Amino acid sequence: MAIEPIVEHIIRQAGMQRDKIIAEAADKGEALSRTADEEAEKLFREEVSKAERAAAVEKDRIIIDSRLEAKKRLLEAKRALLSSVFAGLKPLLEEKKLMKEQVSPEGTKSVPEEIGFYLEELRQDFESEVAAVLFS
Repeated sequence: MAIEPIVEHIIRQAGMQRDKIIAEAADKGEALSRTADEEAEKLFREEVSKAERAAAVEKDRIIIDSRLEAKKRLLEAKRALLSSVFAGLKPLLEEKKLMKEQVSPEGTKSVPEEIGFYLEELRQDFESEVAAVLFS
């Protein structure tokens, strides 16, 4: 009995087994590579989504801060204008000597109106409106 055909048969079988193992390893490698790519893509999308949400929150914060700053500047300009008007108005009104009737047990008499009181009332009303706009 010749041993050569048996050896050749074993070598062929070993070659086929080797080719089968190599093909299976290549398939597993490709599957692992696809899985890794899919996982990397998923993580990338999650990170992009987080970054987009953070950017949107930051954008909203910047817009809100800018609007508040614009309101503050506008109110400060209005406050300065009103203060200027009050400062110029008081001497003019005091010069006009607005009179009121004062009633007392001795009788009724005309006395100068206290303009500062009314101007202060107007200023307080304005300051209340400013506070309501700023903190609402």
